[in-house]
Amino acid sequence: MSLADRKLLESPKSQRETIYRTSDGDDKFFIWSAKGSKQATKLLKRLEPVRQDVNGYWFEMPTTWMHIHPPRKVTMTDEQREAAKIRLMRRTSHVQEEKVDAAD
Repeated sequence: MSLADRKLLESPKSQRETIYRTSDGDDKFFIWSAKGSKQATKLLKRLEPVRQDVNGYWFEMPTTWMHIHPPRKVTMTDEQREAAKIRLMRRTSHVQEEKVDAAD
């Protein structure tokens, strides 16, 4: 690993950015992602970089691949929240017991 690559990986997370750019006339996203960022790692697993510079990678991705999924907003009563908590505790204790049995 070169000195420049090591410096990039040691850079603060705030400097590891990813930029997605498109316009109404394009059927692609043009993406630049800093080396060492989580997004760059994910993109490298799925896409081949179009080009590379000292600080990051350039990708092109079809706009049909981009989906925005905001988190579901769930409103629960106190009783529902308590029931969900109990179910989760039962499930996790069951999984932990299986792990202990498998280790024996």
